[in-house]
Amino acid sequence: MALDIKVIDKNTCALSYRDALLALTVRVEASHAAPYLFPPTPSFLEGILGKEMTKVFVFDGGQLIAYAVLKHLRELPGYLAHLDYPGEHSAMIYFTLVHPDYRGRGINSQITALRVAEAKKIGVKYLFSTVHPDNTASLKTLQRVGLKAIDKRIMFDEQLLRFIMFRAL
Repeated sequence: MALDIKVIDKNTCALSYRDALLALTVRVEASHAAPYLFPPTPSFLEGILGKEMTKVFVFDGGQLIAYAVLKHLRELPGYLAHLDYPGEHSAMIYFTLVHPDYRGRGINSQITALRVAEAKKIGVKYLFSTVHPDNTASLKTLQRVGLKAIDKRIMFDEQLLRFIMFRAL
């Protein structure tokens, strides 16, 4: 399987991919393979396609089959504020989607490792992520690239339990 992986840096918007990302998000949500997604609204997707995030797109032919983000932080979000790390040297492995027909092929592992490498390249010192405890595939992927669970919190308006994952780079 020859996949085309595009990495778009944090200084470039990727709004031209919005419709493809919306279709992928709707497909993933419909499969119930990832019941913990944010609502796939155009405004939410435009936010994660904007600047201050390194965006990773994976295509098979012309079809978007995976998407992921490395979110560059200026300060830690509220759910990480209790930790003693400077936000300006931190990033989040954030918003990973893989089309259900492509799961189990190592795509999430590949794009997660790519984001860790990108974080190192741009000088990130502290890498975070969150994952639902039942999402064992994503949890194992994060652990394989060196992130460890350091906390467990109810997040997102007190609706969703998440592990907070961390790795110093």
